[in-house]
Amino acid sequence: MNVRLTVFLTTLIIVMALGVFQFIYLPDSTVLRFDPVRQTWIPRIASTFAHPTVFAEYLITGAMLIIGVIISTRPWRIASLSLLLLATTLLIYFTYTRGAWIGFAVGILAIGIMYATSKQPHLTQPLLHKERRRILLWSIIILTGSIFFFVIFRFTPVGTFIRSGFDPLYASNADRIVFIVQLISQTSNSDAVIGKGLGNTISKTREGGNANAFDIASGESRTIQLSKDQTLVDNQYLKTFIEMGVVGIVLMFWLFWRFFLVSKSAYAQHTIHSRVLGIFGIGFLVAFIIQALFVDIWDIYPTNALFWISAALIMSCRNEN
Repeated sequence: MNVRLTVFLTTLIIVMALGVFQFIYLPDSTVLRFDPVRQTWIPRIASTFAHPTVFAEYLITGAMLIIGVIISTRPWRIASLSLLLLATTLLIYFTYTRGAWIGFAVGILAIGIMYATSKQPHLTQPLLHKERRRILLWSIIILTGSIFFFVIFRFTPVGTFIRSGFDPLYASNADRIVFIVQLISQTSNSDAVIGKGLGNTISKTREGGNANAFDIASGESRTIQLSKDQTLVDNQYLKTFIEMGVVGIVLMFWLFWRFFLVSKSAYAQHTIHSRVLGIFGIGFLVAFIIQALFVDIWDIYPTNALFWISAALIMSCRNEN
């Protein structure tokens, strides 16, 4: 586990450095998003990933693992890990991915709630006293963080940017709502139970798309974006419902529930590795669930792989003594 942690954090630092290099020196290689507040196009870093949303999920994975290590590690390591966590958080911001922002904040909140409310019956009395002080410290951190996020949301362009994602009158949202209505309107009673079949969402959505717009070399950027809006669901729950019906939704949430139970079980173990992975698992799962509202997260290979690798590592630690 120590080797895995070292390799992952080293890789994380390299990928983050490449993202910073891209943002500063290669802005033309980034994905652009229109800022409705400043009325300008802003670059969104993706580093070595195909899209900022995927990069954001990778960063969240690293951040949640770092938080788990910080909570469970020796004090002398906290300073360097905190700097890495701060750098990771800054890069999550510059991906300009609203789903990642929300998922990251709620994931940290979930970790704080679990940590503050969990019992530690195996600790001796002196350690228990230290644990209570640490819980108090984390409660202060969570309260301060909540105030910080509220101020950013209320008094900066970040709040407007996030709110635009839920505004039905916002141009891309209006296009997406029409697309969702058209998609659901094609669903029969039997489809609602067992779905249309894996992969059939794409065939259904492309019925209304402009095939010529997929040629990026010759198509106009706005036409390409509109065509993509007509062929991407960007909501894993809706996509699963269309392809697998209610059965698929139940199976997906069963997977999430099992992931939660395994993480909770790992956190309750005595070893530092299982404790770290238990904390990480809770934060990762919550962020993953929220991001699934904004992207087809199971259909993207890196995010899919991150889920199953994390599940496997947590499973391997939950029964340690």
